[in-house]
Amino acid sequence: MHIDSAIKTVSRNVIVNVAGAFWQFVLIIIGTRLVLQQMGADSFGILALVGGTAGYFLYLDIGIGETVTKKVSETQDAEKLSRTVSTLFFFAAGFGLLLALFTAFFALFGVPALFSFAPPRMQSAVSMFLVIAAGLWLLYPLSMFAKVFVGLNRLDIYNAQRVIFQTLILVMILAALRWHNSPETAVAAITLGGLLWKTAAYLTLRTMYPHIEIRRRHFDPALLRGLLRYQSAATVSQAAGHTVYQCDIYMIGILLDPASVALYSIANTIAMKLTEVAGVLGTAAFPMISGFHGANMGDTVRKSFKLGTKLMAAALMPLVVFLFVYAEPVITLWVGQAYLPAALALKWLLAAWFINAATVITSLTVKAVNRPGLEARIGAAVAVANVALDYFFIVKYGFTGAVYATFITQLIGFIAINAAVCRHLGLPSAPFLMRLLGTAGLGALFGVVYLLPLPPWLFIVPLALHTSLFLTAGYWLALDAEERMIIGNMLRIVTGRAGN
Repeated sequence: MHIDSAIKTVSRNVIVNVAGAFWQFVLIIIGTRLVLQQMGADSFGILALVGGTAGYFLYLDIGIGETVTKKVSETQDAEKLSRTVSTLFFFAAGFGLLLALFTAFFALFGVPALFSFAPPRMQSAVSMFLVIAAGLWLLYPLSMFAKVFVGLNRLDIYNAQRVIFQTLILVMILAALRWHNSPETAVAAITLGGLLWKTAAYLTLRTMYPHIEIRRRHFDPALLRGLLRYQSAATVSQAAGHTVYQCDIYMIGILLDPASVALYSIANTIAMKLTEVAGVLGTAAFPMISGFHGANMGDTVRKSFKLGTKLMAAALMPLVVFLFVYAEPVITLWVGQAYLPAALALKWLLAAWFINAATVITSLTVKAVNRPGLEARIGAAVAVANVALDYFFIVKYGFTGAVYATFITQLIGFIAINAAVCRHLGLPSAPFLMRLLGTAGLGALFGVVYLLPLPPWLFIVPLALHTSLFLTAGYWLALDAEERMIIGNMLRIVTGRAGN
């Protein structure tokens, strides 16, 4: 793999990914406010609860998405690509049907057993799950085609479709709610919009890459067995990760009420943007790291892990401090004074999801070097601990107790997985972790600029000042000489001045 070309590709992908993620963030901010105003806290809480559970079923793709991205990025051979994509597609089609049946079963028997909502709310939740089950058997296998574009390093196509169809889905939700104001209608609009999106991804792939054939004759049982070995660990990692993301909402729904779910969901919607931004940056880097591993460039993989993790923390820290300082105004301006109790939860969740986001490059490196089992074991332990702490903390502290549980378990998981990956790559873990924690501490330290007595309309000045001071200091204090040299070379490559 030519490193200069890889850096240019990643730089291009980061730009289009960030643009797509920014538009998605705008849609979520606007959409949440409009939907919350139209539905009310209780209905919105039911929607958040069911949506989280449905997301667990949908995004738990038993590692298919990650496997497609990794295998496609490692080869350009048309026959191998067709075999890989076809094998996973037909397997996903069968698994998606089973998943749809399980979702319907859960709707009819699991929902009444787990929750104690009032009868109208209970019937609404059951109906929402049945709507999801009706579309899941098609949506599940079609979802993998968007990941093929990621593996092909065509994130421009991936993001263009994401922007178009997420905008369409929001319009469909608002139009559906005007016709019939209920959570079931919103879920139906989301499901239909998702089907249109994933079908468009499939048709685009067939048009642009006709050499990647989806045919039954390409289905390879032997290849599937090999892929499943990789996927099994990825499945555990995804299940654990989504459990951590959603178990707070679930436990609040079981132990408290839909209004508490709504408060938590409001805070979590903003805080989890940190992990989504990290995922955007990581998605661009994953094919490159996998390519380095495939080319037996072990030293380059180690350098990518070290530098990428530090840069991820540095990129997110200014946003964390900004949202932490302005948590109350953000909540008030966004959804109104009535939801101000979500501000405290937002502050703790910002810290928790920042820690989680800082492990994105670590997780991708684990997968790139074919050691997903390492992440799976740690992720499973974190998920179990999160669920256990949720129960005790929610009973004692209300919905904010779930936030404390998430923060504690994320911190433990962060230390564990980074130390494990350092050992696997042959790096000293203690200095690396201390340097990484020092980066976060440096960002928090420069947050004192927010104490400057400036008028409210100059709120952006402390953010710009904090970012400038933190990144400048971090360049000299958090990076070693080799990492500074690598960044300099990367900038010269991206700006076209390499070799001049």
